[in-house]
Amino acid sequence: MSDQNLYVTDNTGRTEQEIKIINLIKGILPLPFKKDLKPEDLDSQILFYADLCIGYINIVPPQSGLTLQNYPMNSNSLRSLLSLGTNAYILLFKQQKWTMNDFSYNNNGMSLTIDRVDKLDKSIERFFKLFDDQTKQLKTNLMIKNMHIVATPRLGAVLGNAVRNVLGQGL
Repeated sequence: MSDQNLYVTDNTGRTEQEIKIINLIKGILPLPFKKDLKPEDLDSQILFYADLCIGYINIVPPQSGLTLQNYPMNSNSLRSLLSLGTNAYILLFKQQKWTMNDFSYNNNGMSLTIDRVDKLDKSIERFFKLFDDQTKQLKTNLMIKNMHIVATPRLGAVLGNAVRNVLGQGL
């Protein structure tokens, strides 16, 4: 990571890295999630959710020390993982907010139900499953990529090929 990512680059006090993350997430965030907030509040919330996402990526073994400031935005797979995870957290927190606004009314046979939460349940479940699977696959690939096979010279190539065939080639 270059030091220039740490310098403030706009009048909000955000760094270049934070602006990249905000723009990445804003580009794919559905409109209903954007329109509730003023732009500066939306930016802060996006960074909050992205930080939660990175925190989860960090705790999946092998543990890593990624932060908003050092997250590798030059990797397509890591950018898409951040987008997916951040959107999953946004959906989850929006669902919690909407849960309090949903209601049912019944009067002499006429009923009215406003329930947006049930519609989001399956979507959130799918987002988190996909995010979890991709995070674990990425971490597995990183472990395999950094693996070294130690064996006798006579079996080294055979053993190394066998392990790579079973575990894959890495990233």
